[in-house]
Amino acid sequence: MAEPGVTPQHDPERYQPGWVNRWVEQIERLPLPYWVYYLGLAVAIVGVQSWIKWYDGTLPAGSFFLPLLLFSCAGVYALALMHSLIRRVPGALERLRPALKEDDTTYSKLLYHLAHAPAFPVLLATLAGLIVGAVLQTWLMRPFLPTFKLSTTPTSTIFDGTLFVLTWGVLGAGLYSLLHFLRGINQIYLQHTQVNLFQPQPLYALSGLASRAALGIALYNLPWITFTPGASNVPAIVVLTLIFQFMAAAVFFVPLLGVHRILLEDKYHRQQVAGKKLQYVLEQIHQKMDSGDTSGIDALQKLLGLLQTEQGTLEKAPTWPWNPETMRLVITAIGVPMLVWLIQRALNRFGL
Repeated sequence: MAEPGVTPQHDPERYQPGWVNRWVEQIERLPLPYWVYYLGLAVAIVGVQSWIKWYDGTLPAGSFFLPLLLFSCAGVYALALMHSLIRRVPGALERLRPALKEDDTTYSKLLYHLAHAPAFPVLLATLAGLIVGAVLQTWLMRPFLPTFKLSTTPTSTIFDGTLFVLTWGVLGAGLYSLLHFLRGINQIYLQHTQVNLFQPQPLYALSGLASRAALGIALYNLPWITFTPGASNVPAIVVLTLIFQFMAAAVFFVPLLGVHRILLEDKYHRQQVAGKKLQYVLEQIHQKMDSGDTSGIDALQKLLGLLQTEQGTLEKAPTWPWNPETMRLVITAIGVPMLVWLIQRALNRFGL
């Protein structure tokens, strides 16, 4: 979202944002909470599609089919997820601000660049998504469309086909916007942040955004993996499900690898310095013991204890910029559904 009272034209470094950002800004101007509009849009799409299925007899009146619901809401869900991430950028960057090295002007630019994907690449990603959707709809997915109650009648074919292709266009734009967003997180950590091994709390701010994106992807994948009958028999669905699950993991880990490396190097350097001091104190103690001179040995023992405490503290210092609870939540959201899916596949293979 653009900052209040500022438009891209007022600053040459503020490029025109893509249609995803313009969509988000329009939603933010409306009176109700943003999620209400996405929920309403999803209900409207599901309502029209369900009415078509009920009318042509594909589904019993009043019933729903989970894979069909997931297909229908994918584009709306992707937009809602990006909206959720974009609107949290100002608060996250503000929490990181104590660790930033930049002045107010640069901070404002970082805020804009992190939250806004440029228009032309977003347009290209949208077109690429539309092409992928058309290819999937026309060739790769065609044999499996009846399995998911798609394109069962001429009317259904028009609605489902149009929705499917448009959904992939939205996914293309959302994917590019997400990659731009995650690249921005990595650049802010590497180029604009004063990393301190003993003050990691400000660094948690942007990792919270990465974890939110990963959890959002894993949440959409969850019903495909665990509750959708027949999905494991469709190769395209299996491949896409695995891609999105690995994407969820990459979305969380990859933007943080750079700052992890910096923290690791800082930790290693501090351990090297502490180790040299510890070695020096031990050598002084040995010299006094060998010479029989015990004067000052108490002070050396105190220094030795302090250095050992420092080493223990350094050993426990985290080198990943996240809360342990966040890490456990992401691993659970990604790993447990995959484990359940593998167990289901094994049971089905042995006829259990």
